[in-house]
Formats: sequence, C-alpha cells, structure tokens
Amino acid sequence: MRRAAAMVLALAVLAWAGPRSACGEISQSGRAGAGVGMGTIEESEEVKHAKAKEQAETYYKDGMQALAEGNVERAVQRLLWVANMGRMRIDSPYPEQAFEQLKVLADRGAKDLAVARELVAGEDHAAGVKELRRITRVYLGLAPAKEAGRLLRELEKDPAFREAVLAQGLADDLEKARALEAEAEAILHPPAAGAPESKPPAPESEPPAPEPEPRPVATGDSTGRAGSGDVEASRPAPEPPKELTPEERQAKRLEKLVEAYALYDRIVRQGGETKPAKAAAEAMERLRKDAAVAERLAKVRAERQAREWMGLATNYFKAGRLDLARQYSEKVIASYPDAPEAEEARDLLEALK
Repeated sequence: MRRAAAMVLALAVLAWAGPRSACGEISQSGRAGAGVGMGTIEESEEVKHAKAKEQAETYYKDGMQALAEGNVERAVQRLLWVANMGRMRIDSPYPEQAFEQLKVLADRGAKDLAVARELVAGEDHAAGVKELRRITRVYLGLAPAKEAGRLLRELEKDPAFREAVLAQGLADDLEKARALEAEAEAILHPPAAGAPESKPPAPESEPPAPEPEPRPVATGDSTGRAGSGDVEASRPAPEPPKELTPEERQAKRLEKLVEAYALYDRIVRQGGETKPAKAAAEAMERLRKDAAVAERLAKVRAERQAREWMGLATNYFKAGRLDLARQYSEKVIASYPDAPEAEEARDLLEALK
C-alpha cells in the first residue's frame, strides 16, 4: 500500500509541475520522448542557432559549388534556402551573401528572359516557348521565373501562336528526319580513304578563320626533367576507328532509317493537312519500298507488340485475372514464337497449370 501511495504522490507532483522538470523543457506534443513522462525535449535556443549556422554554411557552399558546375537550378534553390534563413537573425554572413548571389542570378535570368521574348516575337516560336519553360524551372522562386510563367500562360491562350509553334515543331522534326536519312546513306557509302572532309562554305560576309599558330613544344628544364611537350610527344597516337563490315554498316543504316521513319510518323499524326505532314507521308511511303527497311520496321512493330501483350499478361496474372493472363500469353506464343517474350509467356503458362 505504501508503494502504491508513493507512486500516486509522484504522479500528482508531476502533474502539478507542468511542462518543466529537472530534465528540461518538455513539449506537450503527446509523443514519448527522452524526458520524463510523455513529450519531447525541446532544444535550447543556442543549439538551434548553432545548427542553423551550420546548415546555412553547408547549403551556401553547396549552392556555390553547383553554380561553379553550371547547375543553376540547384544553386538557386540552395541559395534561396540560405537567404530565407536570414529571417531567423542567425549570426552568420551566409544569408546576406546568398542574397547577393541571388540578385546576380536574377539578373542572369532577366537576360535569358529577354532572349526568350525575342524568340517568341520572331520566327522561332518553338525555341522561345522552350526557353520560357526552362526559365520557369531553373529560376524557380525568382522574378524571371514568375514572369516567364505569366508569358507562357498568355501564349497558350492564343490559338494562332499555338498553331505557329506546332508548325515550327513539325518543320524541325522534318529536318531532323531528313538529316537521319542522309546519315544513313553516308554510313552505307562512306567517303573514300584520303578524301578531304567536306565542310559547308563560310558565309561571304565573314572572313575565314585564321589558322591556329603552332604551339611551342617544351623539351624540358635545366634539370633534365621532361616538359609537357615531351609527355605529349610520348603519348601513343590514337587508334584509327574500326572498319565496319558490310553487315554492320547495313545494320547501322537501318537503325537511322527506322529512327527517321518514327519521326515522319509523328509528323503525320500531329500535322494533319500541313505541308510537313504531306512531305513526311511521302517519305514514309518511299522508305517502305526499301525491302530491308520494311523488314526492319515489321520486326520493330512485332517486338513492340510482343512486349505490350506480355506486359498485359503479367499485369493480369498479378491482378488475379488468370483467364486474361492465359489469353495474352497464348497470343504472344502464337504470333511471335521466337521472341524473348515467348519464353516468358511459356513460363507464365507453366505457372498457371
């Protein structure tokens, strides 16, 4: 009885004492802490201040390192965090330094925004929209990002501008597809050995670039140690590129042409009755007349279909729809018996037995 009475008395004392105890301040959060009773021991203001100073220094240095590496997006976010810590009135120079760096970055963002405005107002609408989206991401939290977001919202409301952006995107894709076709033919018919590399002529308005002056080669210092020139001279010459076999050339050519075909297909689907869409449709028809390309396209479609069906079979199996899992597994085996997915389908059917 005496022991029970003592325990009751101790609880009464704790209840009367309130949030303070010999162990320090106790917060009434209801979570079990390291102090007496329920709660969590709060850190002293000195400890909080020391931790804030350490975090400010760490984040500031991390932001400046990101800026040195060209990662402006990360630098902005880190420096914003440090600058906002200035509200805590911590005894640290880093919030003020972060604020100054952010002003420099905001000026850089304003210059990028001016370039984006010129692109939007000119003929390269798609590039302007792309730049505006980049600014909203990279300078998030600064004034240039806010203004870029406002401009994007305004432009998206203009049907004529959306049409212009689509037309330019289609034209760019058409140019890329044609470049891929040219690369494919260059792979199959490379220039003869020793033939000079063809370069586009420089514009008449620009003078030809001067030839670089030969760099002097150091032969060593007075102590007889080799200089940097001797090190470069001693390096082995790079090995010439490996000569491709005709089969390898044909395979690389087909890869380029299949990639070009995919771009043409996207142009046709997005372009409707536009000129780029009509030109892309003609290019697709021309590529399909190439037996090797047609065979490769059929193989790509088969691989894509086999993956899709096998993915459905697996998902249905996991969902307990065993009838549909069996159905799609059998479709894979029947249509593409030699595909890697067919082996997966056989394993799944074995598990369904």
